[in-house]
Amino acid sequence: MTQRTDIKDYLAAHGLRLGVRDGERVLEEESPREPGGWRLVARRVRTWAVALQIAVTLGLCPEPKAIPVVSDTNFSGAELAIPGHAKDIVKLTQYQLAAINDPARIVILKWCRQAGKDFTAALMAVLNGMETGQNWYIVSLTQRQALATAKKAQQHARAIEHVLPPITEGEWGYQVDGKAFTVTSYGVRLKNGAEIVALPGKDPDALAGLTGNVIFTEMALFPGGGVDHWRVVFPLASRGFRIWAISTPRGHDTKFAELCRNPQGKYSVHVVDIHAAIAGGLELTDETGKPITAEDLRQLYNDEQGWDREYLCHEGDDHEALIDWKYINDCTSAYEIATVNIKGGPATTRTEYTEQCDEQQTRFFSELRAKMTGRPVVGWDIAVTGDLSVIVYGEVLGDVVWLRGLIVMAGVDDFDYQEELVCRAMETGAAGVGDASGLGREACQRVEKRFPVRFAGLVLSTVSKSELFTQFRDCAQAARLRIPQGNDLIRYDIHALAKKGVGVAQRLQILTLRNSTFPRSHADVATALAMMVDAAQDEAGPTTWQAVGADPAAMLRAVHPAVQQFSPEALAQRAQGAGIMV
Repeated sequence: MTQRTDIKDYLAAHGLRLGVRDGERVLEEESPREPGGWRLVARRVRTWAVALQIAVTLGLCPEPKAIPVVSDTNFSGAELAIPGHAKDIVKLTQYQLAAINDPARIVILKWCRQAGKDFTAALMAVLNGMETGQNWYIVSLTQRQALATAKKAQQHARAIEHVLPPITEGEWGYQVDGKAFTVTSYGVRLKNGAEIVALPGKDPDALAGLTGNVIFTEMALFPGGGVDHWRVVFPLASRGFRIWAISTPRGHDTKFAELCRNPQGKYSVHVVDIHAAIAGGLELTDETGKPITAEDLRQLYNDEQGWDREYLCHEGDDHEALIDWKYINDCTSAYEIATVNIKGGPATTRTEYTEQCDEQQTRFFSELRAKMTGRPVVGWDIAVTGDLSVIVYGEVLGDVVWLRGLIVMAGVDDFDYQEELVCRAMETGAAGVGDASGLGREACQRVEKRFPVRFAGLVLSTVSKSELFTQFRDCAQAARLRIPQGNDLIRYDIHALAKKGVGVAQRLQILTLRNSTFPRSHADVATALAMMVDAAQDEAGPTTWQAVGADPAAMLRAVHPAVQQFSPEALAQRAQGAGIMV
């Protein structure tokens, strides 16, 4: 049997045909004993290829020779088949098969690089076109991509229908502001007349005249984030057609990222990162065909930011990261920190908070302090509703700031309770900086009164954020910060700090984006770390915070040089308030 031989003719030669009974397509065998001369063999037979497989399985005809095999060459591990089709016709991975089987009207595929996006899109268009007779439009970013997708559709049509339809070129016309433009489209016509048309859709106006189902490939790369493309195409869904949006993610602000967030649960979203792809059938190999792991690929790629977006499917941004992965990794060291996680909620009472802070947590800072030889420092970021409140505790050794303790509070809106924890840290003789913006202002003011000189509240304005985080960046780039290896909450939180342009005053605009791994954090851990680093900039003071026969003014100047402006009487008062014995 040649590749151009029609399955219909092949089955007819063996006394088989596709008929219709009770509104369903059925496979029938010629039989003089049956009424009408045909015996029912199988119901719900979607395509001629399905009919062929059933006939071969039941021994009604031999398996024809030269059935073309189609599989995604990127995935040698693809072993599954389209349901009801011959095993050797189209091979798929588990996640490709799951996408093909999804009946939703709007399907979003957030897949990593080289996961077979175009291959799956073309197959979906061919299968649905064969079943329904409806046209499918596959919208790519460039003309080259459109042609490549059309070739994949041609490949699928040859495999399933055993014909090789030609790829036809056409001109797709549209107008903008009264001016006429055309783009070149590439089409494949199936045997039932349905067309699979691949066209470049960089300009959303080129899509205005479409009538049929639409697939966007690499939608996150579309100009303007794809917002206008979606606006033009979405009305098709209201007429019963289907829309697929497929892409590797880009920025948080793209239309594709918004669809992936699935507002109100209206869309069917499939997320496949490199690890899910491997679990679903992907086999990674090197240039010699030898299997490699995802970690091997990550090291070969040697781009943490690119790996995070292209292979782990985390939305990046057009904003540039304030601190590159290289510098973040340079700050990591093989050691452990003490961590406490405290959860609250709308109905959580002060008693419940206190119960969470058991005896061990009560001694949290004092026990850490007992193990330290350097100057203790504290950073405190106070969260608004929905974010994290974070207290970090560290020490300064030489010119390096080491993180030693981390307290993360989710849903803890009791600022008095947070204040108590910070005061416990300050009682160890630490210098500290806290977030005095908004709701944290009064709490910071009270801590300042209790620990004058050693604690300062910082209002996070545009200018102060620029200064705070620029100082933090410089510290990280000079490797004067130490964080533990393998702690993704901390690493990704630091990377969530972004810079955007330069303001009129020649200061960077600093953005605190969502942590791509822990979305509850709005760079809250990174902000607390930046404040801890800021607290470390004060000159070294006595580690015991007790002066034996020392002059109070001299002692305070050792803590903070800015106190020279105070009178001796004021210095004495501040010394007592700071816990310095005179």
